[in-house]
Amino acid sequence: MKESRLNSLVSVLNRFVSSKIHRIPLAPEPPKRVSLAQIRKFAVDRKPIVMLTAYDYPSAVHADLAGIDIVLVGDSLGMVELGHDTTQFVDMDQMLHHCRAVFAGARRPLIVGDLPFGSYEVSDDEAVRNSIRMVKEGHVNAVKLEGGVRRASAVRKIVESGVAVMGHTGLTPQSVSALGGFRPSGKTSDEATSILEDALALQKAGAFAIVLECIPERLAERVTELLDIPTIGIGAGSKTSGQVLVYHDMVGMLTHPHHAKVTPRFCKKYAHVGEYINDALIQYKEEVEQNKFPSREFAPYSIPDEEWDRFYELSRQFEKQSNSDEKKDKVADNNTVLEETKFINYTECSLSAEYNTVCHPEPTWNKNKTVDMIMLVAKKVQTATIERAESRVQPLIPCPDVHPFAMLVPNPTRRPPTT
Repeated sequence: MKESRLNSLVSVLNRFVSSKIHRIPLAPEPPKRVSLAQIRKFAVDRKPIVMLTAYDYPSAVHADLAGIDIVLVGDSLGMVELGHDTTQFVDMDQMLHHCRAVFAGARRPLIVGDLPFGSYEVSDDEAVRNSIRMVKEGHVNAVKLEGGVRRASAVRKIVESGVAVMGHTGLTPQSVSALGGFRPSGKTSDEATSILEDALALQKAGAFAIVLECIPERLAERVTELLDIPTIGIGAGSKTSGQVLVYHDMVGMLTHPHHAKVTPRFCKKYAHVGEYINDALIQYKEEVEQNKFPSREFAPYSIPDEEWDRFYELSRQFEKQSNSDEKKDKVADNNTVLEETKFINYTECSLSAEYNTVCHPEPTWNKNKTVDMIMLVAKKVQTATIERAESRVQPLIPCPDVHPFAMLVPNPTRRPPTT
C-alpha cells in the first residue's frame, strides 16, 4: 500500500514538473542564413532575387528586417560613406572593417563582400589570399570581383580555395580611370559580345552569380537566358534574375547637391531620408540655442532632497577650499612677480653700470680691452639667466643666445671718444 502511494506521488510530481518545464519559453532560434543553394533555387523557380548594399550595422539591420536575400558590402562605400569620387581609393582594411559591422547586423541575408581595387589584379595568389581574409576576418559568405575573361583564372583559383565568388561585368566602376568615367556599356555589338563572353567565362570559372551593371535591358535578358547561374541587374532592366541598388541612393540618404548630381538615373528613390535628417538636425540646433532642449520631459533623473542637502553642504566645503587655494596662488604669484622684478631691475642696473664703465671709459680708451670686457658682460648675462632658469621654469630676462646685449642699457648722456 505504501509503495503504491509513493508511486502515485512520484507520478504526480513528474507531471507537475513536466508541465512547468513546458511552460518555460524557449529562446528563439537564430534565423537560418540564405545559402547559395537557395539563391540557385530562386533562379530556377524564377523568384526574383533581392540584393541591397549595406556598409554598417544600422543599414545591415534594416536589410535583415526587410527580408533582403543578399547584402553586398560594396566598395561603393568609398563614395557614399567615405566621400571619395570613385571606388578606387578603398583598401582591404576598410572593406574588412565594414564587412564585420554588416555581419553583426545582418543575421539572415547572404553576405557578399567586394574585393577592392588592387587586391586581386596583381596575381591569382594575391586574389586567393585576400579572398580568404574577407571570409576569415570580414565574416562574409562570398566575395565579388569585377572583370570577365581577364579575371577568369583568379575566379577559378578563389573557388578552388573554398570561397564562393560573384562576378561583375558591364560597367565596372573600379576601371573608371581606363574607361574615362562612369558610362554605360554594351551599346554596340562588339561591346555586347564582349559582355556575353565575360559572363560565360565567369560562369565556367565557377562564379555562382553575376552582376550586370548599366547595360541595355535586351542584352541583360539575352545574357540571363544563356547562363545557368543567376544574374543580378543594376541599371540593366527587369529581365535579370534579381536586382541590386545602393542603400544610400534608394532611401535618399544624401541630399547634398553634389551627391544629387551623381545619383544614377536608373535608381528609384523609395524615400527621402536625408531631408528628414536635415530637418531634424536643424530643429535640434535651434532648440539647444534657445534653451528649449532638454525640457523636463527629457531630464528624467532626480536625487532625493535629503541626499541633495548632504551633497550641497559637501560642495560648499569644496568651494571654500577652492577659494582658499586660489587666494594662496594669487599671493604666491604676486611674490614671484615682485622677486622677478627686483632681479630684472638689479640685473639691468648692474649691467648698465658695467656697460658704461666698459663702453664709455675715460679718454684713455683701449679698443681690444673694451671688446674683452663686452664679452665678459655677455658671459655674466648668460650665467645669470641660466642660474635663474634652473630655479624657475621660465627665464626672467631675454636669452643672451638670441641677443647677448639685450639687457645692456647705454647711457645716452655719454658717448665713446673718437680715436
